[in-house]
Amino acid sequence: PAIEGVWPGMRGLEMEVYMGAEGSVGSLSNLGLLNDTITVENSADKSFRTTETAIWETPLNVTASRDTRRWCSKSKAFFVAPVTGDFRFYMSVEDYGTLHGSWIKNGTQAVARELLIDQSWQSPINDYWKYEAEQWSPLIFLEANQSILLDAAQCCNWQGGHLQVAVLIPSDVGTAQSLPEIQKLSIRGDSQARSQVISYLSGTGTDDIVLNMTVTTDLEHAWMLVQEYPATLTFKPSINGTNLG
Repeated sequence: PAIEGVWPGMRGLEMEVYMGAEGSVGSLSNLGLLNDTITVENSADKSFRTTETAIWETPLNVTASRDTRRWCSKSKAFFVAPVTGDFRFYMSVEDYGTLHGSWIKNGTQAVARELLIDQSWQSPINDYWKYEAEQWSPLIFLEANQSILLDAAQCCNWQGGHLQVAVLIPSDVGTAQSLPEIQKLSIRGDSQARSQVISYLSGTGTDDIVLNMTVTTDLEHAWMLVQEYPATLTFKPSINGTNLG
């Protein structure tokens, strides 16, 4: 059956961005106004709706710009569990937002728009750990191929801003490259050079480094230096994390 009027199996993520709408929302408790009394049609110029198919985040080339101010977004998508297990969802927003879920719990109980995440403090782009109590959902048990409808709402009360949703997928069996993986690294600040070193350890549980990556930025450029040990990499993680897409 349909959940919240949308059928499982749809492709993509429905998203609406409302320019200049934050002044009419003002707080977490009023996010329900989005796509209700606040619409794309009655919001400021350059408001838009789109369907994302790759990753659950607002278009950062638009929303993270310093020229984009006091805007809000609302988005929803079905997540279909690839395996049976306990799933946890994550959110990163600037400045505040919520994530709700609608699904069939325990095989019989229909849950409609249960609040999973209520984030009142802003977190940096790609940071799902700054406020664990606010950015993490409780564990949700799903059977393989079971759908859960997720809907997110968020507002930025000044300039720039973002919304991102992710999921941690359980796995009891290590499988090399079982899921496509997106790695993102943000180096913030435009007034001084920054450097970040990432080391991947062997999936055997030893401390052997199989990949070293250094990301460096100066005021004008960014580049990567990758050294591989060995040349062919095989990862067998017990837990797979991926952005929702």
